[in-house]
Amino acid sequence: MISISTMKIIILVFMSVCVVVLIVWHYGNFVIYPPIPETIRIRALMGTLEIFKLDCGRYPTLEEGLEALIANPGIEGWKGPYTRQAITDTWGQCYLYLYDNSKQIIISSGIDKVMYTDDDVFIDRKTNDIVDTNNNKPVQNSL
Repeated sequence: MISISTMKIIILVFMSVCVVVLIVWHYGNFVIYPPIPETIRIRALMGTLEIFKLDCGRYPTLEEGLEALIANPGIEGWKGPYTRQAITDTWGQCYLYLYDNSKQIIISSGIDKVMYTDDDVFIDRKTNDIVDTNNNKPVQNSL
């Protein structure tokens, strides 16, 4: 038979667990959302670059970077912010933004968080394919 002190401890533990679950549920951390695939995040940023270009007549410079999508760098015609998405990849690393007059590239460093390694993800603007260098081939173009 269970003693009264053991029963009190069981009830106390049960009540504590219930309180913790209610607190976590109340603050919204109880639901775990799957991460958005990196390829979709990069495509979304490329789309915001196009809207930026429509408003401002050009893409952000290397100096302005992707931050120009969030805060006005002093450009006439800027109507942003163009995104509420953080300018970081799924793994919390800043994207690498490369730009010249003919193309823009946004690179995610991938799961290893190191640029220019086999798991980097970026879009090839010539073919508009997303390239997952982990597989060493373009991902099927979904557009």
